[in-house]
Amino acid sequence: MRARLAVLALATGLACGGCARVAAVATHEPAPSAADVRARFAAFAEARGTESLQVLVLSGGGQNGAFGVGVLRGWRAAGRPAFDVVTGISTGALQATHAFLGTPADDDALERVYTTTTSDRILCPKAPLAAAFGTSLADFRPLRAFLAELFDDATIDRVAEASKDARRLLLVGTANLATGRMTVWDLGAIAAQRKYDLYRTVLLAAASPPVLAEPVSIGGVLHADGATIGNVFVPNAETHLTGAALERFRALARARHDRGGEGGSTFHVVYNGLVAPAPAPVTLGLLPVATRSLGILVGAAGHGSLWYLYGLMHGRGHAFRYVGIPERMRPEADDPFAFDPVRMRALYDAGVALGRDPSAWASQPPPLEEDLAAPGPPTTAPAVTPSPTR
Repeated sequence: MRARLAVLALATGLACGGCARVAAVATHEPAPSAADVRARFAAFAEARGTESLQVLVLSGGGQNGAFGVGVLRGWRAAGRPAFDVVTGISTGALQATHAFLGTPADDDALERVYTTTTSDRILCPKAPLAAAFGTSLADFRPLRAFLAELFDDATIDRVAEASKDARRLLLVGTANLATGRMTVWDLGAIAAQRKYDLYRTVLLAAASPPVLAEPVSIGGVLHADGATIGNVFVPNAETHLTGAALERFRALARARHDRGGEGGSTFHVVYNGLVAPAPAPVTLGLLPVATRSLGILVGAAGHGSLWYLYGLMHGRGHAFRYVGIPERMRPEADDPFAFDPVRMRALYDAGVALGRDPSAWASQPPPLEEDLAAPGPPTTAPAVTPSPTR
């Protein structure tokens, strides 16, 4: 019995030895209250409600974030605007800070991260026994240490300065596992309060996909990757402004529209992913079926969130611009958790080329595949490969 217990302890304790020296992932610092967030949005609406804004929306996508980083670099050469609002989900949340700060040195930092980082800087796969008795398939604590380097105190101080007086917003989303709703985090407000640990912990939660990574406790509430709910987001004024503040915002928007000529704001969506999975053979087994199903689910949710955002912006007179990973890059983009520098460099270079080309931006998201399908007999589906029996 002692021998069996020793083997169990060894398998569990050494399943991910590279993570053992990294601090546990949690913060007991409370999240900003809903009232705090509403007050910040009200101040922004009051300060900027009469202006046409430049809004950058960064999607999730794991290693495929290299594409978006390349777009930002190429876009600078083509005349990239200064952004009034930047939002990010998942890997987009990790890009958002440097995109918000917007200097060439910030572009350099993103290029370095998204073309040289290997998987061991992000996660350690757990041994099967440790995963079976745990809450995730991998340990993301290496990412915690990595984020401490990428978002040091000096960088967070720069965010505080860039977003002072609530005239600019830097927002990321996480999935609140208790409420089942997205929590919007105002990183500018967190930076202004010099809550460095909370800032980094929010970003860790934003990049922790359920099942693959453990959820992150923030003030006793579990949070996970916001892509669980939607792969892109822009906060809705009706959600974050109430009462007199909402009426004032609407009055300012009407006044801007009535003046004519200025039009609405412009929403630039950089999609760090593929909106639909490629046909592929499926092996009958719990993990292959679950992995394939999750990939289809996340792709469909991302596509749906793109069209929701497009409809919302189009209905309010705002311009919508979209650029995403081209189909020809599918071999490099099909595994967002590979963290392969060769693939990431190829995605980055493709992004640079598209970022330099103003014609690469579309005025709406990609159409649904069924809308493009010609009538006729169904195409042949890939064969199902049964699992070998033992």
